[in-house]
Amino acid sequence: MDNNKSFMTLLSEELHRRNNPDDLKSSIIGKVVKLDPIIVSVSNGYVLLKENDDLEISEWFRFRCNIDNDKKVTKTKTVIETHSYTKTECLLPESIKTLANAILALKCNLAVGDYVTVASLEESGKYVLLDKVV
Repeated sequence: MDNNKSFMTLLSEELHRRNNPDDLKSSIIGKVVKLDPIIVSVSNGYVLLKENDDLEISEWFRFRCNIDNDKKVTKTKTVIETHSYTKTECLLPESIKTLANAILALKCNLAVGDYVTVASLEESGKYVLLDKVV
């Protein structure tokens, strides 16, 4: 190791020496052209990204946009908790319910013509659908 170089200079040189893919780009906006399978058009329609070929869809996005909604939701029992010191009802379950309702309000309905955010993955030619643009 060269004693004249700072740690940050050495780290910078090593990071530049890594073999990163050349096609990594920041996220881009695409347009949904088909839903089953999902096909997204990017680069003014010159590139089509097809689900399971070169486009990955996250589970969170599938949940929010009602894709593959054959999964059944199970009901759970309600538990009322009380504080040991004050003997008052705990508000945490109500807070969780409010938060869950807020998350469900974020649901979207994906349709042909909708704009979505797509980002490239480290694997060359692979992309991930991040979210619907509203």
